[in-house]
Amino acid sequence: MKILAVITNIIQIGIILFIFFTKGLDLGGLVILLLFILIIFPFINFLVLLTVFRHGTEGDLAESQHNEVLIKRDVLRVAYNSDKKPVLLINKDSYDILDISETGIRFLNKQNSKFKKKIKGVVTLFCGVTMDISGIIVRRHKNEIAVLLKNPIKQEIILKEKLY
Repeated sequence: MKILAVITNIIQIGIILFIFFTKGLDLGGLVILLLFILIIFPFINFLVLLTVFRHGTEGDLAESQHNEVLIKRDVLRVAYNSDKKPVLLINKDSYDILDISETGIRFLNKQNSKFKKKIKGVVTLFCGVTMDISGIIVRRHKNEIAVLLKNPIKQEIILKEKLY
């Protein structure tokens, strides 16, 4: 996709420059001005491509074929794509964890339990780490709940979890 966009931009620039250099000043002032305005758009597209694809979204898609995906944003994150997921225990009810990062957890609320703004629970990860967590709910979408943790999870734990 990225290569196709680059080729399209090069073709656009080539066409504009071809028209300008073959016809030259015979085009008239307004047409020349229009060509110079049009030549800006491929350069804007190049800048967008450089910023959007810098974070490696294509690599993340390739890695998503594994059961867990390690995603590097501002923090480390492990997304669980398999049927087997780690568990978050809140008031004797267990919830499947969809992804976990240094600063938050997103879990599946199949029971449609009602939660207040603050959550406390126990997370049990595949790597054998069990930890108490507390945080605030920052997003509810369908039956998924995202929690911003009060105390961040150490990077070492996230990296260790990736191995399982």
